Amino acid sequence: MTNVSAPLKVAVIAASASVVLVFAEVTLSVLIPIMVGVALMMMGVAIAYRPPAVVGMLTVITMAAVAIDVSTLTDAGSVFAATISIYLPSLFMAWASLSSEPGDTYELRLRTWPFARLVATAVVCIMSVPLFVFLLGIVLPGVSMRVSTMAEMSILLLAASAAALMFARSSPTLKPEGVEEPVAAE
Repeated sequence: MTNVSAPLKVAVIAASASVVLVFAEVTLSVLIPIMVGVALMMMGVAIAYRPPAVVGMLTVITMAAVAIDVSTLTDAGSVFAATISIYLPSLFMAWASLSSEPGDTYELRLRTWPFARLVATAVVCIMSVPLFVFLLGIVLPGVSMRVSTMAEMSILLLAASAAALMFARSSPTLKPEGVEEPVAAE
């Protein structure tokens, strides 16, 4: 277990924002909101107040999605570029900003099963469109089909829904010994 402090969270935010800026088409209309969002996130983490950190996170993630040009998800290179430039930095920024709470440091625990479900859901969502196009090419080799952006979004939404349903199922928890269930008064 690792203790995570506010300076480490600020460093994670700065590193994630720099990755987003490397891949983004940096214009003034993109740079200003990203810098304001990063400043809000850092301020929220520094003063341990979640609302400015969340507003900053949403600003940065929205501008990153607008500024980074991913024209198609049928190409594996585009998928990996979107993963590196949008998904991973957004994941780290969301973790840093959503965990900004009053108090000192806390222990970062990485549990195996929830982490495995997160990774499996991410892989299913990220690779759903290229896998669909690949399987379509195998099943119907004579058909030259161009997958539209709307079809890509539909495939991604369907894969995200299926993955969420499949991986969100949890096994029933065992109740500890000595704990009685409440008895309803009749």
